[in-house]
Amino acid sequence: MNIYRVTQALYPYVIGGSPIHCHELSYYQSKKNNQVTVLTPKRNSKIEELNINYNLKQYKWFKLPWDFYGMENPICPGLWWELLKSDFDLLHAHSHLFFTTFFSVIISKIKNKQTVVTIHGVKAVRNKAT
Repeated sequence: MNIYRVTQALYPYVIGGSPIHCHELSYYQSKKNNQVTVLTPKRNSKIEELNINYNLKQYKWFKLPWDFYGMENPICPGLWWELLKSDFDLLHAHSHLFFTTFFSVIISKIKNKQTVVTIHGVKAVRNKAT
């Protein structure tokens, strides 16, 4: 299966539950003979090389005013362009409150592809707005 995973943050560039989850899931799914590609915003990091089995594509993103207060919500046109031109079987997006997820899901639905969104967070509100 050709899986495209979209996440706003990925381990080891960002330390935390969701970034580690995305890295580990991608690593183990790729070891099970799935073609896994992770699409994520490019972080300023000194990590040169990762020992991973999956494809990693990082994209420049626009910083918005709230990003400077630690509430990053990346806008990545290159990431969405990649989804538009790619052929994948499944889109797995993470954290429903991010622009990376929102627009990726719209693109996946336009392309009539299977889509899964994983909700991360202790108090993840589920209503029509989210």
